Amino acid sequence: MRDPPHPGEVLGSRLSGVSVTAAAKLLGVPRKALSDILNRRSGVSADMAIRLEEADLGGADFWLGIHLEYNLWKARIRAVTAYSEALKKLTEEVDPKAYYYAREKLRRANMLLAERRIK
Repeated sequence: MRDPPHPGEVLGSRLSGVSVTAAAKLLGVPRKALSDILNRRSGVSADMAIRLEEADLGGADFWLGIHLEYNLWKARIRAVTAYSEALKKLTEEVDPKAYYYAREKLRRANMLLAERRIK
């Protein structure tokens, strides 16, 4: 699995040809709120997902699922980064047992991410 798209990217493709102002008016939200989603500065809330569903832009479950998948991917990236930083610290401390343990955790985390990218 590659990096999942931000909900704003998917929404932008569905709104192609429609201005942000017109779409915001249709959804009954401030223009800035919609613009923030489209520009990846915020995510899709449950309320916004329902509004998108009512506007026939996809089911609320669909929008919340995309948002959840995106957030989960970012959390996994942060976890691997944290393991990597911990491994660097342990290397400096030269504790062979702790170093090996951390290296194995990092290897497993990287394998998990690689498997998800392939799917």
